[in-house]
Amino acid sequence: AARVNLAVGNVKDVVRQAGKILMEHPKHVETLQVRAQAHLLNANFTQAMADVKAALQHDPDSSTVQTSFRTHLSVQRNVTDARKAVPGKQCEKAVSLYTTAIADCEPLSIKTELYRLLHAERAEANLALGDYDAVLADTNLALAGSKMYTVAWISRVKAYQSLQRYSDIRLELEPIINVVGANCDFLRTAFDEAKTESKPGGPAEEKAKPENNNDNNNNSPAGRPPKPPSQRVDYYALFGVKNVATEEEIRKQYRLKARECHPDRFMSSRFSEKERKEAEERFKNLGEGLELLCDPYRRSLYDSGVDIESVRQKGNAADRRAAAEEKE
Repeated sequence: AARVNLAVGNVKDVVRQAGKILMEHPKHVETLQVRAQAHLLNANFTQAMADVKAALQHDPDSSTVQTSFRTHLSVQRNVTDARKAVPGKQCEKAVSLYTTAIADCEPLSIKTELYRLLHAERAEANLALGDYDAVLADTNLALAGSKMYTVAWISRVKAYQSLQRYSDIRLELEPIINVVGANCDFLRTAFDEAKTESKPGGPAEEKAKPENNNDNNNNSPAGRPPKPPSQRVDYYALFGVKNVATEEEIRKQYRLKARECHPDRFMSSRFSEKERKEAEERFKNLGEGLELLCDPYRRSLYDSGVDIESVRQKGNAADRRAAAEEKE
């Protein structure tokens, strides 16, 4: 029962259950391990390490306990080093350390304090780097477990301010500002300013107005027409699922949709060239959508409104960092 509770993020129940068992059997190694994991998921690194060390002391030859000890030590060190790196202007290093810590803890329930903390603190490092898309992606993940996580809101609002997306601040904070703003002057002030900035004719709108240079109202360099915005495929609509669909549901729909538009089905002469090309395009988009929606980081970027090309670039960069870390 304790391990089931851990899997779904009911950390407090696990600590309570394990405590009762350890009162009668203080050297019960498995229970010490379970409680250590619960403390880790609650971001209580000191107590987690104390329990896992006790388990190792009682059963030093256990490979399971040894692995657990290494994991706890790695996560604690990475978080500690990341927190030191941010004030030291080594924010890229901090992002890498937080990413490693998250990977070490997988699978990690969104209901746990550790999940929220790691993503919220990585967002702070990305904020210092000016990577606002990554900030929005990480805070989106942190807030998925708790909409009242103030630390994540602060980074999210700062990113929106840098992007001059004041209407997003107003729309997202409006339902909860009385709660999250009660003990945070920054969020309250930012919300009040966003209401002014996002009004029709407000400062933000005035800043956004193009200057009239009497060049046929064309403000693009050398008279060239401005680039159109990146076309954004609605992958959820393509798969026929809601944006809260699980990976299993998405993969199931992929198999169904991919069979429908597989290029081999359109080789017959009864299909026109246009129909074949449309099927190929749908099949290609399904493959790209499967890769994106089944990767938590890429999906969080996509859900935050990041354009497809940026999602690819950031996702590939994260993959390269992970691969480099594995080699080390």
